[in-house]
Amino acid sequence: MSFFSHKRRPEETVVILEIGSGSIGGAFVRLAENQPPNIIFSTREQISFLPGLSPEKFIEETEKTLTKVCQLLAREGLRHLNFTDNNKEIHRVYYALSSPWCVSESRSHTFNDQKSFVVTKDFLNNLIKTELDKVETDAKKIFSEMHFGEIGRVFEKKVIQITLNGYKTTEPIGKTADNLEVALLISISPEAVFERLNRLVLRYFPTGSQYVFSFNLSAFSVLRDMYTTTDSFMFMDMSSELTEIQLVRNGILSGGFSFPLGRNSFVRKVAAELRRPVPEVFSLFALFRRQHLDREFEDKFKRALNYAFEVWLMEFRHSVNELAKEIYIPNVIVKPTNDDFGYYFAEKLSAEKFNQMGLVDSNFELVPLDADKLSPNCTVSKNVQTDVFMRINAIFMNKMYNLIEKI
Repeated sequence: MSFFSHKRRPEETVVILEIGSGSIGGAFVRLAENQPPNIIFSTREQISFLPGLSPEKFIEETEKTLTKVCQLLAREGLRHLNFTDNNKEIHRVYYALSSPWCVSESRSHTFNDQKSFVVTKDFLNNLIKTELDKVETDAKKIFSEMHFGEIGRVFEKKVIQITLNGYKTTEPIGKTADNLEVALLISISPEAVFERLNRLVLRYFPTGSQYVFSFNLSAFSVLRDMYTTTDSFMFMDMSSELTEIQLVRNGILSGGFSFPLGRNSFVRKVAAELRRPVPEVFSLFALFRRQHLDREFEDKFKRALNYAFEVWLMEFRHSVNELAKEIYIPNVIVKPTNDDFGYYFAEKLSAEKFNQMGLVDSNFELVPLDADKLSPNCTVSKNVQTDVFMRINAIFMNKMYNLIEKI
């Protein structure tokens, strides 16, 4: 399912479906030559999650949520499309997959020899295959443990960067070197589960063109283009049930980590401390940030927030400390901020110092990523609400679209 296996029209309307651990986003996006993408319609639905949910039940809940998203796209989304586009044809469906629906790993392979060698296509392919075999082994184990089946489909095998003798190159074939390093991003989805979800989508959008990419790749590509003044940072995706961190060092993906404490688990702890329902706690963040709570309750709310944050921070510290034993950890964190909770968390985390984690005595430089920062690169139709994550996917897809050969 390569992006480059087809030719493109001067303008296309596509469906983007982002499938994550806690929610599913869907959008109609118009891609055009040398123009920013336009999000015509967008929706996001939370996947019902209960502690102790079996893998099969989790897949069923995901199917229910995906069905709802497709129905909204097919019903309300097409109405928006009718108002904005005379050509209502849906040309392609793109899937952006996140954990646990894919295993996505950045790999680096270094080759040194006592004498100079010529880089050939076969030589490079053999190095890539060595890393691919390792990721396939990891994916097989993870998918088996999650009862997703052991068979995985490689849908991404991207060469991010190649250096010869320490110098970057985009044309290594035929060159002589003493040292070669290849940075890769390899992504694999559980074949049986993905086919199951894809069959559901085809009922609503029976196009013969479906393509898959990882959210890791889209976020990395878009952020690298945006933040040209720094080539090392962390990207934090605090989703519904997970916190995932991707590290970019010297302009390439260099691994990452995740732990099972996300946005929902944070809010559930606050709700338990206050003995309030979770939906009410989400709404309280707006009042808290605007200082509209009465003094007594504000103090209770702060204590509950501090407790939940310390629980989260303990896991974050542990993960960072473990990773710091192997590689340098950047102190710049880019974090999407869609709502009042996102802004609160960004402000809270920016006050933390690295010396608490045995690194350096300095605060995180936290860069909030919101809709305003992405708006020059992505337009949104009137009265359409969307989020940072879908904007990132739309910008990435438009970039890929403009690289494809025209019809």
